Amino acid sequence: MSKLQKKHGDFLGTDNDEALVDLIIMKVLDEAGDPEFTVAHKPMLMREDSLFIRRVAGAVLQTEDDPKN
Repeated sequence: MSKLQKKHGDFLGTDNDEALVDLIIMKVLDEAGDPEFTVAHKPMLMREDSLFIRRVAGAVLQTEDDPKN
């Protein structure tokens, strides 16, 4: 998260879709554990509805907070 905080400051306290898209790019992994998205996907993700971006980012953050089995 430190990369994200350096780039966007207090991204959790703002309505910054770009910061949330960067979070999605950094944290969403496929089944093999490889990144699902790259910075090449950023323009496509930025065109998505703001609510969709927030839902995906919220799920990413929720998954990080869940205790591991």
